[in-house]
Amino acid sequence: RREDEIKALSRETLEKYKEINLLYIISTKMAKCLEPRDIAELVLSEAEKFIISTSSSLMLFNEKTGFLEIIAAHGQDLPEKCEFKYGEGIAGNVFSSGHGDIFSDVQVSPWFVNSQNKISSLICVPLTVEDRTIGVINISSEKQVSYSAEDYKLAAALASQAAVSIENSRLHARQTEQKKIEHELEIARNIQR
Repeated sequence: RREDEIKALSRETLEKYKEINLLYIISTKMAKCLEPRDIAELVLSEAEKFIISTSSSLMLFNEKTGFLEIIAAHGQDLPEKCEFKYGEGIAGNVFSSGHGDIFSDVQVSPWFVNSQNKISSLICVPLTVEDRTIGVINISSEKQVSYSAEDYKLAAALASQAAVSIENSRLHARQTEQKKIEHELEIARNIQR
């Protein structure tokens, strides 16, 4: 019995090491990404390596339109414009509540909205920066999968990394735009003088 406990503890320690190593590698790669779409692609690619899925997507909330919009997706054919209203569908409800969940059978969820892509099981986690939700990550399977708490924890850790990186890239873009405007104003002042 003691030997079994030691083996179980060793497996758990190895899994934790893999998770920490993955997050370290991803954070290093994300530091080089300046565009939210590049960050989303990276996160989805890494998630597919560790969580069983046939499709995944990362959606960001567009404050101007009030919609969650897919900025990156793997394993599915998306229409030209794919968006969900605030609070609509599973993704919209996870976004509005700020709490993710595992859906072993999406058909029984009152929030499920049929789409062109067949989905049976889903992990949906919010992208949260400080106390603000900026989007969601969806990891899904056509076949029914019993996602574990470990799968959810990994998806949540990836979402946390992605949220911070995306927010930093947005901040960088705003600062760059501000500098550009200030430079143009300085040129205009010089011309007026």
